[in-house]
Amino acid sequence: MALLKKINPNWFPSEKKDLQVGEIFDFPGEYTQLLKGRDAVLVDENGNELPMPGTVFTCAICFEGTESLQEYTEHVLGHIPTPAPVIEQPTAEEQAVVDEIKEKRLANIKKAQEARKAKLAARKAKNG
Repeated sequence: MALLKKINPNWFPSEKKDLQVGEIFDFPGEYTQLLKGRDAVLVDENGNELPMPGTVFTCAICFEGTESLQEYTEHVLGHIPTPAPVIEQPTAEEQAVVDEIKEKRLANIKKAQEARKAKLAARKAKNG
């Protein structure tokens, strides 16, 4: 017995005449022609679609064969080169704005450092 999911709305199996598209049922007979005819797909107990047993997936690039769809997918994705990230350079106007912001921040940091030094000096003079 095989778990099949109906995908052809025009197919009505004699075992279950009221079967709707997307429903899963336990098919008692030979199901190969149903899969090839796209009337149904083979599924596992969770409803995940499966390839026909014995199917070998062959990579069109290196011709390596695998029996698992997951392994095949991972293998084929390994052939796709990773694109280099595109780093956009700021325009002159954008760079000027960034530089201005940096200068303001550095000036504020310098002021804060000077204020801290003055505060410490005042504390030392008071305690001193």
